[in-house]
Amino acid sequence: MAVKKRVQFFEDSSKLKNTVTSALKYYELPGEINLKVLENWIGETATPLVFIGRVFEQARLESELEAEKLLDILTRLWNITPRPELGGMSPFEKQNSPKL
Repeated sequence: MAVKKRVQFFEDSSKLKNTVTSALKYYELPGEINLKVLENWIGETATPLVFIGRVFEQARLESELEAEKLLDILTRLWNITPRPELGGMSPFEKQNSPKL
């Protein structure tokens, strides 16, 4: 029987940010909503659901598949964006930081 081991997943933040920028256009969000605005929204909210809901209110989605893709992108953005309550670390960094 094979032994399972934990594999670290590292998100390329610059690639993800390009994906987010493209998604903003694809899902026809208003022009004033850009990556910086999304990062500010993340900083203002305590849970990803509030942030994601705010974006979904503005997005034009044609199918459940599109909604799933946008949800994935926004969740990944949430996980790499630094949070004040995590001491300036992102959820991803906090999860992968050495435990003391």
